[in-house]
Amino acid sequence: MMPKITVGDLPNAQTPLAASDVGLVSRDGVKMTQCTLQDVADFVAAPLLAEISRLENLLNGPVVLAQNTIIEDYTIPAGFNAFSISPSVAPGFTVTVPPGAVYVVI
Repeated sequence: MMPKITVGDLPNAQTPLAASDVGLVSRDGVKMTQCTLQDVADFVAAPLLAEISRLENLLNGPVVLAQNTIIEDYTIPAGFNAFSISPSVAPGFTVTVPPGAVYVVI
């Protein structure tokens, strides 16, 4: 069990930590024996920021991409409308449209 840490206890980004305290394994699969908070931030943040950037490009780019087959049940959230671009729905899966919502297939 990890000890409770308060804000006053937090080390700066370059303070060495025991990797066992944060459970890190390097990207190449080698178990880390020592790391810093910066290592932890890099390990967690870099892939997350790359995925956010990829999603922003998909959503805000000049071309919107959509999968051509719905392969899981999907419920449109209340208060939202939705559209799909000529999807097929895989057998056994459904798209649920709540009352008052509109679902358009173009």
